[in-house]
Amino acid sequence: MPYFEGVCFELEYPAHWEAEIIEDIPAFYDPAGAGAIQIASLARDAMPELALEMTRYLARHRIAYESEAVTAYRSVHGQPAMACEFMSQERFWLVTLMGAPSHLLIITYNSDEVPAPEEARTISAVINSVRFFEERI
Repeated sequence: MPYFEGVCFELEYPAHWEAEIIEDIPAFYDPAGAGAIQIASLARDAMPELALEMTRYLARHRIAYESEAVTAYRSVHGQPAMACEFMSQERFWLVTLMGAPSHLLIITYNSDEVPAPEEARTISAVINSVRFFEERI
């Protein structure tokens, strides 16, 4: 699997996917698929409060934060994370936030359709492969 190295993180993605930088934001997608993963890295002065950041993100989509609709967890690499799925403007969205002492990653997947189970597993595998570079955070 190829991997991508960002400013403070890396991830792996399937060999048949393409990677592009669009307005300084990395995007990963299956050329035959209907959606894309994008990752924005934001510098922070301290560990981000993920619930507050998720509330802000959802508000931009005019969605109220509801704790039962958000999953809080630790990533495979031990980073605090939160994820939420929703529909907005007839598009499926999955937003995952990951925090490190001086960075916030906003990982989004959006598509014209809800991903099929196999595609959902692939998307999850890409998100789960995200790892912060400790020496850069």
